[in-house]
Amino acid sequence: MITSANAEEGWLYGLRPGGRYRFVVRAFRGDLHADSDSVAVTMPGPGTPTPGTLQGARFGVSFSALANDSTTVGEPAGWSSDKGVLYWLFDSGNPEALVKVLDGRGINGHWWFDLAVASDLRAITRVTHRGTGDEWVVITGLRRDVFGDPGATADRLVHCAYPASRADNRCAFRGYGTTISLRHAWDSSGPIPSRYFKASSASVNGNKAEAGSPPTRLSSANGGDEGAIATGELPSADSSDVTAEVADDQFAQRCCAGPLLSPGAGPEFGSAGGIGGPLPAFGGASVASSLAVRAIRGDLYGDSDSVAPTVPGTAAAAASTLQGSRFSIDFSASANDSTTLGTSGWSSDQGVLYWLFDSQNPEALVKVLDGRGIDGHWWFDLAVASDLRSVARVAHRGTGDGWVAITGFGRDVFSDPGDAADRLVHCAYPANRADNRCAVWGYGTTISLRDAWDSSGRIPSVHYD
Repeated sequence: MITSANAEEGWLYGLRPGGRYRFVVRAFRGDLHADSDSVAVTMPGPGTPTPGTLQGARFGVSFSALANDSTTVGEPAGWSSDKGVLYWLFDSGNPEALVKVLDGRGINGHWWFDLAVASDLRAITRVTHRGTGDEWVVITGLRRDVFGDPGATADRLVHCAYPASRADNRCAFRGYGTTISLRHAWDSSGPIPSRYFKASSASVNGNKAEAGSPPTRLSSANGGDEGAIATGELPSADSSDVTAEVADDQFAQRCCAGPLLSPGAGPEFGSAGGIGGPLPAFGGASVASSLAVRAIRGDLYGDSDSVAPTVPGTAAAAASTLQGSRFSIDFSASANDSTTLGTSGWSSDQGVLYWLFDSQNPEALVKVLDGRGIDGHWWFDLAVASDLRSVARVAHRGTGDGWVAITGFGRDVFSDPGDAADRLVHCAYPANRADNRCAVWGYGTTISLRDAWDSSGRIPSVHYD
C-alpha cells in the first residue's frame, strides 16, 4: 500500500478475520528509504471483544472470562474515565474487573498498569499500547483453571501476566491473588521493558519476589484463546509453596499495624462530644486526640489500647448501602499520616466503586452478592487497586455483624510482617472478634468470601475460630 506524502492514515483491505499481521512503515525519498519498527495487529474475529481506550486512546483494553465452556466478553459498566474502565460479564449491576492505565512518566518514566478482578472465573485481560502494539495479557482465576495444577492450592486465586509477544509463553510474573500493580508496564514511548521478556521469576505486585508462587507455564487447557500458550509439562512450584498463607504464624499474629479497637460485651457504640483535631484531613475529616476504652465493674476497671480515630467532617463521605439497604459499606485509606475517606463513584444495589484522590482514578470495588439460593449465604467481594493501607468495612444493618478488611503492604498491615513487608497482602476479620486476628489473610488485595454472612445476617462461627 502506498500513500501520498504527509498522509496520516491508509487503508488495507482483504485481511482475514482473526488473523495476526505485522506491519512496517517505509518512508521514501528518491532512492533512499527508512523503515519504522514493526507492529503486530490481530484482526477482530467473531466474538472478539471491542476494546475500551484509555489515556487519550493510547491504550486499548479488553476483558473476557470463561464460564460453562464458553467465553463471555466483558462489557464496560456505567462508569469509565480516561484512566480506567469497569467491566461486567453477566449482570451490569455486578461488575467483575477494574482496569487502569496511569501516566507515571513524570515519576519513573513509565506507564503504570493496575488490575483488580473480583471474580474466581478464569478471566483474561488485555491492555495494548496502540502506537507500538506492545500488549500485556493477564490471566486470573483459580489455580486449577489457570495452571492446571490440582495440588493443595488448586482452589487458590492466582494471576499470570506476560507480554503477548513473549516467545516462550511463560509468565513474566505470577503469584497469588487477582490484583496486578505494575509500575514499569510500558516505557515512556510505549514498548514493554526488556526485563519482562527474560527468564521468568515468581513475583507479586510491586515487582517483589514471592516464595511459592504458581508454576511459570500456563495450563494446557487453554482452549486456544491465548494464542500459542505452551501445552507442555508444568514445572513444579517452588519448594517453599505458600500453604503458609494459611498456616504461617506471621499471618496469625495480632492484626494489625496501628491500634485497633475491639468492642467486648455490652454496648458496642458510644459517643464523645467536642472531638476535633487541629490537622484537617482529606474529605473534611479531622484526627482526634488518642482515645481509650475503659471497662468498669464496680471499683475495678481495665483500659484498652489507645486509638486515634478520624472524625468525619462536613465533607466526609457517608456509608453506601447495598442489597436493598441490608448492608452498609465504607472505604478509607491512610496516606501521609492522614486518613482519606473514599467517595463512591459508580454504584448499584450489588457493588460500589470508590475513589480517594481523583474521581477518574478509582481505587476499590466492593460488592455484596446474594448467594442464599446457592449456598445459603451472603457473599462479600473486595478488589483494591492501590498499595495504600486501606480499610473496607461492610456490615449487615439488621444484625450489626460486620467485616473489616485491611489491604496494603505487609509492613503497613501486620505488626510483624516478616518476609511479607514489601508484598501486598490482605487481612479480613469480623469487627467484633475479640482477639483482632485475621480470619482470612494472604497475598494480594482481593478478597472473595462465599460465606460472609448466613441467610439471617450473622457471620458464621467458623470465622471466629
